[in-house]
Amino acid sequence: MSIRRTMTFAGLLGIGMGLALVPGCGGDSSPPDATGGTGNVGGSSGSGGTGATGDSCEVVTTPVECSETPLPTTQLVDFITFQNSGKGWGSDVKGGTSLYAGDGEPQFNAEASAEGVLQLAATVPHTGYAGAVFWIQSCTGMAATADGTATSGLRFNMGGDLAGATLKVQVQTNPTYPAEPKNNKGACLFTNCDTKWEECAPPTVTLSTVPAALDDVDIPWADFTGGVPVATTDGSQVVGLQLQVECPVDAGCPVNLQIKSISVIPQ
Repeated sequence: MSIRRTMTFAGLLGIGMGLALVPGCGGDSSPPDATGGTGNVGGSSGSGGTGATGDSCEVVTTPVECSETPLPTTQLVDFITFQNSGKGWGSDVKGGTSLYAGDGEPQFNAEASAEGVLQLAATVPHTGYAGAVFWIQSCTGMAATADGTATSGLRFNMGGDLAGATLKVQVQTNPTYPAEPKNNKGACLFTNCDTKWEECAPPTVTLSTVPAALDDVDIPWADFTGGVPVATTDGSQVVGLQLQVECPVDAGCPVNLQIKSISVIPQ
């Protein structure tokens, strides 16, 4: 993982291509409600627990298999026309945002400025967590090929103050996402709804700091580890991205995170 300094954000704005839906795998995979969505949410470890989702759970025996659709090898998400209702982003890649938190804990307040900077703010309690899922409409990949050779990782133009919290950047991949035929994604076959986020967990990178001002944070695919049942990712079969902050501080963590854009790193 590296932090790359930039002098301008102009090259990250307004770049995108349409996303073709995959037959049998398309449709709106938006969260079922506004309370939590379908993110791989968990307890303080970031990979366990039942999370704050409000959708019903069903144990199934057939995985949702997805063909891949090439996505742009530059920008994936910007927030010029961000809708905090979770129904869209500003870029041409189709998807939305879902917020979640621990039981009874505050979710992020999500607001985007006129310049397209998304601010995520919340006071996360001790041992608590809060997160945001950027889900992609239909199950597709972020790489142009199944082995991810067209890209080398993710680039977040972000900044802010974690206030003692840690930030987990997680890649939701179809092999590590719980099988959800109703949402047209998920090939991880879990055995119990109470443990599905332990049986199925996304590859993760944990950051202890972010730049104070907006800057590029590059994370190669090879840095993502700890997924279940597939530990790593090469950038293929991505169905969403997730940012989860967790607070080990006794007094709580007043987190303020800004995001300008999310891109892939071309090779």
